[in-house]
Amino acid sequence: MLCTVLCNGIWARSQPRLYTQETKHFRIVYYSPEHEYLAPLLIRSLESAQQFYRKQFGYEPNGKITILIQDFDDSGYGGAGTVPTNFIQIGIEPFDLVFETLPSAERMGLMSHHELMHIVMGDQTAPRDAMFRKIFFGKIMPNTDDPISIPFSFLGNPRVYSPRWFHEGGAVFMETWLGGGFGRALGGYDEMMFRAMVRRHKVPAIVVNQVGGNDQIVFDGASFAMDAEGNVIASAASFAEDLVIADTTTGEGDRHANLPDECEAVYQALVLGIVMRTADAASFEKVHAIAQHASDEAELERYYSALAKVRDPQLAAQVAQIALSPELPPQAVQLRLGLLLGLASEHHELAWTAFSNNADTLLSPYPSMAPLIMAQYIPTAFWDAVPLDQLEAWVRSRVPAEMSANVDRGMESARFMLSEKQTLVPAADAYVHSSAVTATNPGDH
Repeated sequence: MLCTVLCNGIWARSQPRLYTQETKHFRIVYYSPEHEYLAPLLIRSLESAQQFYRKQFGYEPNGKITILIQDFDDSGYGGAGTVPTNFIQIGIEPFDLVFETLPSAERMGLMSHHELMHIVMGDQTAPRDAMFRKIFFGKIMPNTDDPISIPFSFLGNPRVYSPRWFHEGGAVFMETWLGGGFGRALGGYDEMMFRAMVRRHKVPAIVVNQVGGNDQIVFDGASFAMDAEGNVIASAASFAEDLVIADTTTGEGDRHANLPDECEAVYQALVLGIVMRTADAASFEKVHAIAQHASDEAELERYYSALAKVRDPQLAAQVAQIALSPELPPQAVQLRLGLLLGLASEHHELAWTAFSNNADTLLSPYPSMAPLIMAQYIPTAFWDAVPLDQLEAWVRSRVPAEMSANVDRGMESARFMLSEKQTLVPAADAYVHSSAVTATNPGDH
């Protein structure tokens, strides 16, 4: 009997287990509780990208897209497939940046934007594709042992068989766009994409990029013009306002010098990135005025979000007032919550007070996601603003009882962050103190 109990216990502990978190469009799957902290970040990145792709390309997935978080290799990467179902794989290992054009951006966001664009390009249907998918009851996986499956697969998924440069060019361009204009499209990837479009339609193209940014969104300039044959006939400077003249009829245009190397590009991007974090009242008002007169939603979101990066407490208080004021137009109502979450990293108590007093209004733009945001994400945003027992009680009083497990996840992440701070801050202080002693008394060491 004892042997049976022990064996059953060992067998139960050895059973593999998969964990999942789901939204309307995505199913996040991971095999280790240690990976759970990445799921909320992936969900935010994927849902944001999906919203953009739906607006830009009219893409709506047929069913949930499965995303596997894994740690099987030595270096990080992403992968996506649309046949027979939509699937994304996210390798969470550190990137190998040797001989790579990839900038050291936030990895989960970058891979989410890139791999989801592969899904859009492979899964989006034209009327003919949709017809064959109905006839075949879905998308057919090609099988070399059954060669007839290959043309049938093509009929329902023709874009899957496009050249690799077409898929990667589109994904790299969109990863850079959604990354705020700084990414691998700084190189020649997007140029290949535009060249293919130009040669196909036999029309010239002018690619215009903005210049400027803050610590999360950077626009690098480097605009260019192509003639109808896909030749670059004019190019503007990088990271600087510029004026160039191009004649698409004659193929003549100005070519201005760009940055000499990638290191210089990264340096200038970082300089642009710290502008708002060190802004004074005058700089703040200039950016605020630009935000108030933004010409489109993207520009409006970019400049208002930049305001939330300020470190000055008085300026941060102004941002909180803006977030709750009628200044933000109806189409930007989602920015209210974003501004307060942006403040939370530097101004914990201010952001928490503004959020907790106006939670229903701030979450009203997310009717289906509001309980999940409250249960799982709010604890990770305000873990340092209020004692965790009070935070947990406040959250539980505002979500349905069936979301108790989600609250547990959110509070576990909050406790981990607090524990990390309690461990790392004293260690960092001790290190700085020891370094100062060493510098003061070099002969004693």
